This record gives sequence, structure tokens and C-alpha cells, in this order.
Amino acid sequence: MKKKLLLVFLSLSAMGAGYEKVTTWSGKYASLAGSAVAHVDDSEALFFNPAGIADIKSSELSYNLSPTVSKFSGPVDTNTGVEEGEKIWSAIQSLTYGRKLNKDFSYAVGFYTAAGTTPKYENVSVSTGPNADVNTRIVINELGLGLGYRINKNLKAGLNLRTSFVEAEFNAVGGASSVTVAKQYRNLKDTVIGTYRLGLQYEGDNKDYALGVMYRSELKADVEGDSMVHNSLTGSTYSPVKATTYLPQQITFGGYKKLSQKWKGFAEYVWTEYGVNKEVFLDAANSNNDATVTQQWRNQTNIRLAAEYASTWAYRYGYAWTSQVVPERYARATFSSPGVGHTLTFGMGKENFFKNLDFNWGVEYSFADGDVDSSDGNTSANSSTAYSVGNYSTYAYAVHLGAKYRF
Repeated sequence: MKKKLLLVFLSLSAMGAGYEKVTTWSGKYASLAGSAVAHVDDSEALFFNPAGIADIKSSELSYNLSPTVSKFSGPVDTNTGVEEGEKIWSAIQSLTYGRKLNKDFSYAVGFYTAAGTTPKYENVSVSTGPNADVNTRIVINELGLGLGYRINKNLKAGLNLRTSFVEAEFNAVGGASSVTVAKQYRNLKDTVIGTYRLGLQYEGDNKDYALGVMYRSELKADVEGDSMVHNSLTGSTYSPVKATTYLPQQITFGGYKKLSQKWKGFAEYVWTEYGVNKEVFLDAANSNNDATVTQQWRNQTNIRLAAEYASTWAYRYGYAWTSQVVPERYARATFSSPGVGHTLTFGMGKENFFKNLDFNWGVEYSFADGDVDSSDGNTSANSSTAYSVGNYSTYAYAVHLGAKYRF
């Protein structure tokens, strides 16, 4: 009988998309469901749109902390039903610095989390043997160096050169009959240099509206690490392993409109080419340790809508819709759910909260779910690409805190 492996790998979303959350960090911009491309105007523009670096007024230091709890649930084994994943806490952070050079140029530098997740299932029922733990961990951090240029009164451009640090690990369990096979892939790492974010912003003469666009180049990660495969009959083998995956190219377009003296409305459209992720082949020096993770993902669309009411404090509200990326027939319990995702946000902020210190905070709830049944394709336990029938769901709660000091 062909061995069936329950492969889990590189799921970076906590709410229904490919490798990244709709709102990663930022006390200010996460409150607007991530709507920032047209109006970001500080060192956080390294991440949201480098054109906004041109609006840095003097010198500033910004720090953001986003404590996040996420949970994945879904059928891990084709024969044992839906498993409830563990609640996982993450502390997503950013530290950015910006300075104005002259009336036209400003620069920024920063270190921040670009993507990451840690879905975990403990004591999972496996039909071929004893219970096992299944987990995935991946983190992508970036070091960015950006320059913003004011072309004229209305138009700005910016570039962020990225160095990305990728770390990953995952487990796979399965087997056939009375044979249990456990695969572990650890210390998978790569440093990627030369990718970039490029952006433009246009602001109306009366500052009553603005438009922005940003392009993020593709990140190809060639990770290398260690593998261990344990067969309950033949014992364990150890081998170096390598694999390739992609954080795809992305285009963001959006704007804001001043609706009244106190109200602004925001809208954004984001397209990400997740269709490039067809499979991940883990190529070990010992072929017994090889594994293939079939993805066949779809391109992703995000639509963000938000509003801000300006008073003594700014009150911010946001919603984001995320298209389905993972097809039903390739669903995995540690992929994002095979369904659409939704994100709700609220927050507040105040400039000069204390002298030259600005303070912003926000809260977020993201969720997605999808049902898979036998009509969606191949559910045979003898297939290496078989999925498990059942309900897949993910959710995340987050508090976004941000402080910026101007000097």
C-alpha cells in the first residue's frame, strides 16, 4: 500500500490567504485594516509604501508591537476527523527610523516582521499508529533601507531595498497499515538580498484626496536545513535538506477622500501572485527523506475599506476581505483555510500624546473557514495529494500598539 504522509508546511496566514496576514503590525495603520498606501507619511512607509518616506518632517523613531493569538483547526488525518489546534501567541514587532535630508529627500531604515505563523496540533490522532504532534513554524523578518523623493508639490516616489531573513520548520506524520513514518524538517534558513518595494503617492492641491500605488518584488527563498525520518520498522535516517518557496510579487493601489472636516474614507485593492506556488519539494541528500507538498494555490485579492474621524483623538475603523487562495482539493490543516477571509479593526491615536510622542493603538479580529467534501476531488488515503474531508477554520485576535518620537 502506498504510504500517505500528512504534510504540513509554510502557512503564514491566520485568516484565509497565502503567506501573510492582511494586518501585520502598526498601531496606526492596522486600525484601518492596513489601508496606508496613499497616506502613510513616516518611517513605517518602508513597509506600506516607500513614497511616504518623502513626507518625514525631521527625525523620528517608531516602534510597534502587535501581540497576536491565532488558532488553526481542521482534519489532519483523512480518517480521524477535525482536530483543534493550539492557541499560539506571537509578538510581532517593528522598529523604524527616518530622517529628512533636505526639502526633497528623506531616508528611513528599519527592521520588521513581514510574515509568519506557528500553527500547532498536539497529540493528534493518526490512523496508522500512536498519536503525534504536528506543528509548523515560519518567520520572515526584513531589514529595509529606503529613500523618498518629492518630485513636485503633489507627487512623491520611494524605494525600499529589502534584506529578508527566512526561518522555517515543520513535521509530517503518516504511514500505511501498522507502519508509522514521522518526518521532521528543522533549521530551514535563507537570507535573501536584492528584493524591493517601489511606490508612488499623489496628493490633491487642497489635500482633500490622495492616491497611492506600491509594487513588491517577488522573494524566492532557497532554504536549507536538516531532516530526520523515523520509520517504526526500519529506524531513523538523518540528512541535509533544501527547498524553494516564494513570497510572491504584489501590487497595492488605493486612496483616501476627505468626506467632511472631520471624516476621511479609505479604500485599497491588493493583488498578490500566489498562483506561482504550485508545490514545495523538500530535496534531501538521502532520498528517503524527500517530501513533496502540493499547493496549486490561486492568486490573492484583498479589498480594504476604512474610515477615520478626527477629534482630540483620531478614531479609526476598518474591514478587509480576502479571497480564497487554497483550493479545496489541496486543503491542509496548517494551510490557510479553503475559504474567504474577513478582518475587522478598530483603533485610536493621538499626536503629541506626550510632548513629541505620538501614540496609536488598535484591535483586530480575523477569521476564515471552508468546508471540504468528497465532491471536491481526490480523498483516497492512497494518494500523496489527498486531502481530508471536513471543516477548516482559522482565526486571530491582535492588539496593535505603536509609538513614534519626533526629535
